[in-house]
Amino acid sequence: MEVLRHCFPSSVQRILEELPDSLDETYERILREIRKPNQGHAHRLLQCLVAAVRPLEVKELAEVLAFDFNTEGIPQLNLGWRWEDQEEAVMSACSSLVMIVKHDDSLVVQFSHFSVKEFLTAERLAESIRDVSCYHIRLEAAHTILVRACLGVLLRLDDRIDRDSMESFPLARYAAQYWATHARIENVSSRIKDGMECLFDADKPHFATWLWIYNEDGWGDSMLTMRPKKPEAVPLYYAAMLGFRDL
Repeated sequence: MEVLRHCFPSSVQRILEELPDSLDETYERILREIRKPNQGHAHRLLQCLVAAVRPLEVKELAEVLAFDFNTEGIPQLNLGWRWEDQEEAVMSACSSLVMIVKHDDSLVVQFSHFSVKEFLTAERLAESIRDVSCYHIRLEAAHTILVRACLGVLLRLDDRIDRDSMESFPLARYAAQYWATHARIENVSSRIKDGMECLFDADKPHFATWLWIYNEDGWGDSMLTMRPKKPEAVPLYYAAMLGFRDL
């Protein structure tokens, strides 16, 4: 339908005859049509959708585009890279592989069909003979990308944050609640060790801010105070509770 929408009536019959015969061929065709400058961004967004614990809102997924993943370690959030039109940002990168739907009071991004996720993670896409093999998604790598973005936003928030300014960081709530879930997948934690050590440093403000946004242990209600306050438990306690033995 996306192809037909842009063609002239006289071309409809020819377009229909040239359409791919299988889903794999259809998805490969879509991937080939992603512009080269957008390929890296598209792959990262698709990785995040594969790894996400819950459906990601448009504003949450679009925030990933504002991180500089070309540097080592935890990526830096560049506010100047944010798109004003977040829906356009997501759709421009991922084409018709994804769709935006209303979920409760939010707009969330999901794959246009359940088979898209299966195709992207299937080993057959990784075959070197395929010119779209660069889009193949391995689960460990997908979780690593998303947790790097999560830590990127958590390590940007300091003791100057409050409930009002929190709204300027759309990925912060997801990051605070689920970063540890992603970090526990396979060997992901070993890839983000420096970021984790920084987050758990009691001499820095990030630890208190993370637990102010979301405290899984329930030592205190989240974000009831206007600003972060010192947690009742020390970093060692949370490192042990979450199973991060290296910390």
